[in-house]
Amino acid sequence: MTHLLHIDTSPRGERSISRTLAKLYITDWQAAHPNDVVTYRDIGHYPVPFVSEAWIAGAYTPPEQHSPESIEAMRISDELVNKLYRK
Repeated sequence: MTHLLHIDTSPRGERSISRTLAKLYITDWQAAHPNDVVTYRDIGHYPVPFVSEAWIAGAYTPPEQHSPESIEAMRISDELVNKLYRK
């Protein structure tokens, strides 16, 4: 089983040629490989936050030392990473 990561980056929505082509590709892929997994992320409309000082603090300190800001920054990061490694 293959796991595809489909990322749309254009903010143009339905007017985007790259979004249209990617959607066609994914539709064809899923028809040919119905058991494969596709994870979708739209960073054109829902951008990933930039790495911040709070994220760096969270990444390089033990969890029991995380500030509320680090906890929130790491939550978003962990959620996205976990989506890539889901089974």
